Amino acid sequence: MLQPLKHVTKRRSLFSSFLIHINNLSSFSSSSSSSSSSHNCHTVLRKINQNDFASSVKDWFNTRDPIITRIFQILSSTDSSSDAALDASLAALTLPRLDESFVLTVLHHGTAAAHIYPCLRFFDWAGRQPGFHHTRGTFSAIFRILARNRSMSTIIEFLRTFRRRGPAFYPHARFNDTLVIGYAIAGKPEIALQLFVRQIRMKGFENRYTNALVMKSLCKQGRLDEAEGFLFCLVDGGKKLHGSEKGMVDDALDLFKSRSEFMLSPNHMMDNSRSRFFSLFEMLSHNDRHIYDCFIDAAGHAKQAELAWKVFELMQRNGIQPTSSSLSLMLKAYLKSGRTSDALIFFNNVWSRGLATKKLYNCFVIFLCKSKNPEPAYRFFLKMLEDGLNPSIECYEILVQELCSSERYHEAVNLVDMYEKKGRRITSFLGNILLYQSMFSPEVYNACVRLRGVKEEGKTDWSMLSFVVGAFRRHHRVSHVEDLEKLIAKCFPLDIYTYNLLLRKAWKTDKEQACQLFERMCQRGFEPNQWIYSTMVDGFKRHGMRDKAERWFQESKRIFSNRETRMLI
Repeated sequence: MLQPLKHVTKRRSLFSSFLIHINNLSSFSSSSSSSSSSHNCHTVLRKINQNDFASSVKDWFNTRDPIITRIFQILSSTDSSSDAALDASLAALTLPRLDESFVLTVLHHGTAAAHIYPCLRFFDWAGRQPGFHHTRGTFSAIFRILARNRSMSTIIEFLRTFRRRGPAFYPHARFNDTLVIGYAIAGKPEIALQLFVRQIRMKGFENRYTNALVMKSLCKQGRLDEAEGFLFCLVDGGKKLHGSEKGMVDDALDLFKSRSEFMLSPNHMMDNSRSRFFSLFEMLSHNDRHIYDCFIDAAGHAKQAELAWKVFELMQRNGIQPTSSSLSLMLKAYLKSGRTSDALIFFNNVWSRGLATKKLYNCFVIFLCKSKNPEPAYRFFLKMLEDGLNPSIECYEILVQELCSSERYHEAVNLVDMYEKKGRRITSFLGNILLYQSMFSPEVYNACVRLRGVKEEGKTDWSMLSFVVGAFRRHHRVSHVEDLEKLIAKCFPLDIYTYNLLLRKAWKTDKEQACQLFERMCQRGFEPNQWIYSTMVDGFKRHGMRDKAERWFQESKRIFSNRETRMLI
């Protein structure tokens, strides 16, 4: 029953020999140079056959459980290919009682050793033994082994055999559930779905596991219409989901959020759509704040502020206090629905109760800016400062951008000055906005002068930025673009957008400087984008170098076509 003692002793001797060599090398290394020690180590290791060593270690560990080792020797042998031979060989062993625990132990051993075929033979043998029936646990184990080794065709064949034998042969395996799980693991979700609809649900075998599996399968396949229908079928059937079903809840929420704009759109909503919305909500919520927030977010995304407000009210009635995230989502729901006045009322109400957080202010200002409403955005920004809250960097950037787009340069420059006084370094985004605007309007530089004046020695970041803005407007002469590049670096970090501005400026005066600037940009690790290539092509055209412009144009087409191809692969 055990391995021959001689064989085990031989393997152990080789293993021990290896340890002795390592110990000798360790001792030797303490009295020799590192190079000599390394040389001797490689010399010794070359004398040990790598395959013998790997086999020795494997067998040495296996001797701790000789019965399982012998089982796999029998399962792997060629002389026991028939069922009768296998039965006889295994019957000769003194095996423990055949139960789920022992079968799982053997399969686990096979999983670690990647013995796919022997595991299948053992699984089949165990299923034929009197008094033992495979369980959901043993089926899950064999599926894991097959899936880990990507043996999808083997799983399909295994399932065909399983279906032929029928539930009478596997009374403890939860036959229908096992079929659905097996086909899903085998990469056949459409078969799993058909089995669920035709064999399981129609016969009353539906449960939370099969529901979750079908839902996930449909979502992963991108069959969102069917997933939506399946989900609302559960709703209409009065199904409730609980926290032992988190995967199903998460899938349902992801689906609902991704489909909310379509599902809740005025054209799609029917008479019962609102009741279905709240039925789904009731099915998922169970007074979980995260669920409430998801539904407020989904309704807002679909521009259904009224639905969002009903969920928001329901959350409070059920004793759940809205967090800053909940308040922000409700505010966004009003803004996305175009109900700015309601958003103002909501914000004022929140503010009067002392709940206007920095997050809520930032959300309001940023959204107003993106909605092209700089005036109220600027007023709320100042109010935020009055309340002792420091706006986020994004809040500063978006508002400065929108004020400049509205040609309100004085307020924009004033904001950058306030930002700098907070001890923050001017970002590339803020610096680039002012440089870009200064190329088209002298009012940017005039606003800088009115605010603080220009000091060429540059004691602060702001006075240096004023000087740079002036250089872009040619109020201060900079003889070389490289000098301007160095000045900008003192104000804020250069990025690819900054280099594009510098290239546009350089091409107006000196094509050599423009080409040198392009080379410096590449040497500093910046990868030219399509805007950079466009600037270079326009520059060559402007200087009458049409052949070169054409070559650069073709080169850019080749580069960006290849990039798009790589993204698709």
